[in-house]
Amino acid sequence: MARRIRRDVCSLLGGNNMAEQMATAINGANKVLFARRLSDEKNMDGTRISLQTTHSIEISSDDNTTETKDGNITVAGNPEVELSLEFLGSNDPVVELLEDASMNHDVFEFWEVNFEKPETGGKYPAKYMQAVVTKFSSDSDADDFNKVKVELKVNGQPKKGSATVDKKTIGDLQYAFKDIPKATTPAE
Repeated sequence: MARRIRRDVCSLLGGNNMAEQMATAINGANKVLFARRLSDEKNMDGTRISLQTTHSIEISSDDNTTETKDGNITVAGNPEVELSLEFLGSNDPVVELLEDASMNHDVFEFWEVNFEKPETGGKYPAKYMQAVVTKFSSDSDADDFNKVKVELKVNGQPKKGSATVDKKTIGDLQYAFKDIPKATTPAE
């Protein structure tokens, strides 16, 4: 009986070897945020936020539960999405733009790009969202780097798609191996 159940499960999963179907964890360092002020969409590309340490996307919804004689009935409300990010303070212009946005309510565009699964043509799986800064804080302890924390409310829901990332940006994320002899051509 157990052998038949295993065979049926493997068949449903599309293979005979369950080890082939095991999920692999995504390294958080491979999910990187890019940002741009929405009003700048015709003037500049989205840029990687420098020195990111962490970010999270939280989806929640209020629900309404009604108790009945047959048990509770729950109706979920519309989902609300919040984006929070932390990075080290730097001379990256995005830091100042986000701080200004906390005062003047500029809408920002964000892309969460997953570099674990490259697609063809310099594209990577991504989530796109537009958001408004609801909280900006900058902590400057004497014995540590300046840390910036930003919280945002996302307008609507994030959209899934593919983001184009150029080779220079990828090079900025992680340098490639170089050989010992001097370079004969300029680096890309």
